[in-house]
Amino acid sequence: VRRKNPIIICDENGNIKDDLTSANVVNNHLAKISTALSNTSSLLNEYNKYKTVKVNSKSIFINPVEESQVATKISEINVSKATGHDGISGKVIKILGPHLIEPLTALINKMISHGKFPSELKKANVTLIPKHGFNGDVNDLRPISVLPDIKKKKKKILIEPIESFLNESGYSDDRQFGFR
Repeated sequence: VRRKNPIIICDENGNIKDDLTSANVVNNHLAKISTALSNTSSLLNEYNKYKTVKVNSKSIFINPVEESQVATKISEINVSKATGHDGISGKVIKILGPHLIEPLTALINKMISHGKFPSELKKANVTLIPKHGFNGDVNDLRPISVLPDIKKKKKKILIEPIESFLNESGYSDDRQFGFR
């Protein structure tokens, strides 16, 4: 789906750039943000000043997933959400759900036993949404990732036991608000 009003990127002098140059400017900008975020040593040092370590003899173990859990997650798929890069809509997943439960359960359990998340499921469609008052500055674009429905449900199944462990063992931080 193409936007009626395309996003126009301007350089530091306010000059409008062509589509290819605009795409490169945005890509370079997002790559710089990613590089800056990966260099978090100063942030970690700051956090470590306030962090309290709680000793816990428990260890985390993620139990194999049962087909009933996968069936529940498939039933929770919102069919009105955007389709990810795989092109498989939530409606299709719900219709095929009974046939997907067994192979998805096997795949998730293989991911748990091997401790790896398939590369294909790490991909996302990124759409740039202009912030209020957008004036062509690349810093005023907000990237929104659209993930495949299958990935979202696998991730939820994998994250729930980890979050539960962190909360029950006291490892989660009360100051953590987003992505909780």
